[in-house]
Amino acid sequence: MSDNLMEITADVDAQALGSSEALDNIMSDNAQYVIFSMHGEQFAVIMGSVGEIIRQPKLVSVPLASHGIQGVANLRGRVLPIVSLAELFQLDDKATDEATRVLVINYFGASIGFVVDRVEKVITVDTALIERNSTVSSNVSGRFLDGMIKSRDGQGSLSQIVDFTLMIDHYFADMAEQTAAAKGAVGSGAALAGVSDSVNEVAHEEDLHLISFGVYGQEYAVPINQAKEIVQVPSNISQVPNTPSHILGVITLRQRLLPLVSLRQIFGMPVDPLTESNRILVMPLAVMGDPEAAVGVVVDSVNEVLRVNQQFVDELPAAMEQHSDMNDISAICRLDDGTRLVSVLSPEALFSTHLMRSVAGSYAQLNNKEDEMQQNYDNDNTMVGDDLQFVVFRVAGEEYGAQIQTVKEIVRVPDKLTDVPTAPGLFEGIINLRGMVLPVVDMRTRFGIERAPRNDRQRIMVFEVRGKRVGFVVDSVIEVLRIHAKMIDQAPNLSKEQAEVIRSIANLEAQNRMIMLVEADGLLADDAVASI
Repeated sequence: MSDNLMEITADVDAQALGSSEALDNIMSDNAQYVIFSMHGEQFAVIMGSVGEIIRQPKLVSVPLASHGIQGVANLRGRVLPIVSLAELFQLDDKATDEATRVLVINYFGASIGFVVDRVEKVITVDTALIERNSTVSSNVSGRFLDGMIKSRDGQGSLSQIVDFTLMIDHYFADMAEQTAAAKGAVGSGAALAGVSDSVNEVAHEEDLHLISFGVYGQEYAVPINQAKEIVQVPSNISQVPNTPSHILGVITLRQRLLPLVSLRQIFGMPVDPLTESNRILVMPLAVMGDPEAAVGVVVDSVNEVLRVNQQFVDELPAAMEQHSDMNDISAICRLDDGTRLVSVLSPEALFSTHLMRSVAGSYAQLNNKEDEMQQNYDNDNTMVGDDLQFVVFRVAGEEYGAQIQTVKEIVRVPDKLTDVPTAPGLFEGIINLRGMVLPVVDMRTRFGIERAPRNDRQRIMVFEVRGKRVGFVVDSVIEVLRIHAKMIDQAPNLSKEQAEVIRSIANLEAQNRMIMLVEADGLLADDAVASI
């Protein structure tokens, strides 16, 4: 039975690790969010407030500027203030590199650019996966955080929602007042401004809203409404036999099959191994009877979100339209005074719909093995006669046990925990466990033992402590052991704190083992439980 539990745990862990980075994406009929990273943490901003996403522009420094402002830049004739988000978050500034992007945030008619380390993806979020909690915090000031986005499968990273309006109100109040004054102004100046606003609004409605991406050194784009999501390429792709070379295989995305196609292969370009920079554009696929059908287009990289005025958009020259390999291109955008050309692709012409339908139809929905494993695990959590079942784990070379009904789950330790600096010092951080925000404590810290470096044998044991679920990092989980009641003795009372955590000891004399039995409710003090 102990071997069975360890096999179940290993299988679930392997499944989680194999999909966590690639499948931490959400789709629904609700709001779109842009996911970006700062100093290794993931953040989100609602798409509606993002006017554009651009590369780091050339800056002009401004003396005596407000806190956090790096300078100003020229954005198609507009003066755009550029702000260091790291400085506002009180983080160390990171050197600009190829991944650096600027989020252009709309604010009551004004725009401000915020420099971020990198833009990860665009996702559509079900409101049920948004936790709006005043206690949500991270290594940045919590007053600008509006909640947290959890992944649907519970294995992905947490994305903390940033309220840029609050940030602008706090740091750039003068600009806010100036914007409000301009909107409320009267007289001939206001009338002229109103005409200008009207012209800009019409022009804005005619703009193309695109997502640009790179393929073999060339820049392409698709209309943003044709990109349902942008996700990372998973480590495992299920191969599809007897299909053309441009079909890479299928993956599961939120319990639905997603066929993957290589744009390099479709375009007849040289193919390189997939890397971390590759991205999948999830696009709708016209399959009769399945409005949710989609196809994943693998590109080399996703560059930015563009708004392009129609005056810079040209139809494909007639001579080029006659070539069959150019039918996929619907228009060409002339950017940066014509030095940058972006080819706009037509998704309708790009795909052979009947081919995608045959691929999607050849694969049935994958079974959710994790539920089956968890059911088997639950079925084994029973007591026989006077035997009690304990999960045995090791901390600093000593063996401890916890009654199996108090152990809700056993999972691997992720590469990084999300920091919560306002939490009590005992807490290491939080993780997303199948949609639940789980606080995590290192059991060594709880036991007053020096912490050990992270390693592959460590596990998080999830306990329910007085109605609150908390994860505790242990050095390793050894087995599930049946112990007869007569082998369990009361532990000596060596201190008040010890008596709260360890009240009994299993004395397995025949095996020359003594296992200290942990009381789940004694693992945290009342104030620590109340802070969760």
